[in-house]
Amino acid sequence: MFRFNNPDALLVLLMTAAGYATLRSMQDNTLRWLLLAGVFLGFGFLTKQLQVLLVVPGFAVAYLVAAPGGVGRRLLHLLGAGAAMVVAAGWWLAVVELVPANMRPYIGGSQNNSILELTLGYNGLGRLSGQETGSVGAATAGEFPGCSGCSTANSAARSRGCSLRCWSSGRAAVAGPACPAHG
Repeated sequence: MFRFNNPDALLVLLMTAAGYATLRSMQDNTLRWLLLAGVFLGFGFLTKQLQVLLVVPGFAVAYLVAAPGGVGRRLLHLLGAGAAMVVAAGWWLAVVELVPANMRPYIGGSQNNSILELTLGYNGLGRLSGQETGSVGAATAGEFPGCSGCSTANSAARSRGCSLRCWSSGRAAVAGPACPAHG
């Protein structure tokens, strides 16, 4: 769809499926659908990490307000869905953290080969604050002098099977090749 490796469409699909499952849980008055919503959100976490959590408060409030049954029952159902989300997402974090750093591939986008740093920094709070540091840093096209041409240069590079990356080098931005074969 995007012609590059971007999981945004999958994230939106999983969040939409979680929304559907939450609504279905309220309509059918069943825990099963709400647990499935938690699983979808957990898979969304595996897709783009903390970004999926932006919809969780809305789903939780909607369920608390509109679901049938008592408040205690609704809270227990939400706790179950939260547990399903943690299990669906947490297994991967646990496996990566349990494998010694010298025995696993480098965690791309992290500064120190830590999946927790990647989750909380670059793919988490850094995205909300705009202070993410990782494989692309905080520079964007047009943000620094000299970086506005990166989009055009990137189109030309993609036609050769490469791409360019802009990064901040002091006050100016530098465009450099991302494929060493074409220097």
